[in-house]
Order: sequence, then C-alpha cells, then structure tokens
Amino acid sequence: MHLESLFDKRHEGVAERRVALADAAARLSPSVLEAHTPMPGDPVAAAYTVPVPEALGALLPSGLRRGAVTGLDDDGYLAAALVGGAVAAGGSAALIGVGDLGVEAVLAAGADPERLIVVDAPAQAWVDAAEVLIGALDVVLLRPPGAVPDAVVRRITARLRRGQARTALLAAGGSWPAPVRLRVAGPQWIGLADGHGQLAARRAAVIAEGRGTYGRPRTARVWLPTFDGSIRELTDTRALPEGPRPRLELVPGLGPPAAA
Repeated sequence: MHLESLFDKRHEGVAERRVALADAAARLSPSVLEAHTPMPGDPVAAAYTVPVPEALGALLPSGLRRGAVTGLDDDGYLAAALVGGAVAAGGSAALIGVGDLGVEAVLAAGADPERLIVVDAPAQAWVDAAEVLIGALDVVLLRPPGAVPDAVVRRITARLRRGQARTALLAAGGSWPAPVRLRVAGPQWIGLADGHGQLAARRAAVIAEGRGTYGRPRTARVWLPTFDGSIRELTDTRALPEGPRPRLELVPGLGPPAAA
C-alpha cells in the first residue's frame, strides 16, 4: 500500500509534494480498466464508468461515472464497498482526507493494497492532492474538510474532465454538489443478544437520489457489511457465517477484582 503524507518532511514545498504523489500513482501497476479508457475528444468519454458491487447495481446500473462526482454520506462501509469493488475489478484508487475510514474495511471489501494510495492531507492541501491524482487513477475518494467554495468545485470539475475523463470522484460528507448522492438509512447490526454475542453483519438500505433520473429516489436493501466485510443483497444467504460463532469468554486474570 502506498501511504503518502503531505506533512512528510522529505517534501517541504508544494511542488515537491505534488511530485511525490504523482510518483506514487505512477508506481501502481497498470489498470485493466485503463485499456478501455476513451481517447481525448471521444463523445462517450464522460459516460464511461467504473464497476460497482453487484448489490448496488440497481442504484448505479452503469457503475460510477468517470469524469463526474458521486456524492456519499459519511457511512464508512458504503465508501469502502465502492472503493473496494472498483479495485477488485482491476482498478486503482486513492483515499484523501478519510483517515478515519479504516483501510481494513476497504481491504475487506476487495481492494488490493498494491492498487491503493492513502493520502494524509492537511485541510489546506487536499485540493492539490486531488488535482494530482485525478486523471491518474480510476477512483478518488475524498472528504473535504468543510464547505467547498464554488471556485474549488469548478477547479476540480475541470480537472475531472481532463485526463480523458478517466477518474470517478467519490465525495463524502455532503459538502460537494453532485448529480447523484448515496446515503445509508436504517442500519441495524445483528449478532448481539442480551449482553453477549458478536456483531455478525449489518442490514441497511442504500438510497440514491439527486437530479435527472435520480429525482425519484432508488433504494437497495443490502447487508453492509456482511460477516466478511463485503456487501451483498439482503436476500443473499452468504452474508452470514455458517454455524454459530464462538462465544466470547473471560480471560483468567483480566476480569473485575473479586469482592473483599
């Protein structure tokens, strides 16, 4: 996994940091999706897409649109499923400003760590990181640190449309204007009983809403995540572990002190 920090003392200036990120992107093995990237000027370039997990196919029938933004809420499992699905299909991805997402969740969702860049960017530098990586990778997931100025939106949108419309941008947190936005509703974990047991999986509804064809919301009911960290349709029996999971046991010597 390529971990790049914009605080890294090896890269003191903005130019050096941008070069370091570009080098990290270049070290990724070529994407199998890259062979299908339309040439500049191709009228279908903006409509070309990146695959999504099968459980979300009803929401995004063509996948994530390259050269465009898909908005997400702050549900980490949803973000992990989309990034993991794209990388599992042979793509490459970057995470910018989402350090609390948990790389383990992205890997459990199918991502190959050798095709993933995690960027630790301070609030004032995430735009630079996004500009470098957009156009070089298949998916970029970012969470802006606050409200995004219109000038920045235009700047990133222009960058998306360059680079042969290769990158699909996932913007988490709700501060980015997007034609379609995905959110998780009614999440419910299963596996815990009265004070015992282990979390096994989570049921949830994923809702897609926005403009145009998304003016009428679409809903997919899923396991997000399943017991192994993936995403599956709610009717999929593979979402739960086979047989009972072992009960938690108290380790001798680590319990509460005995009464005097």
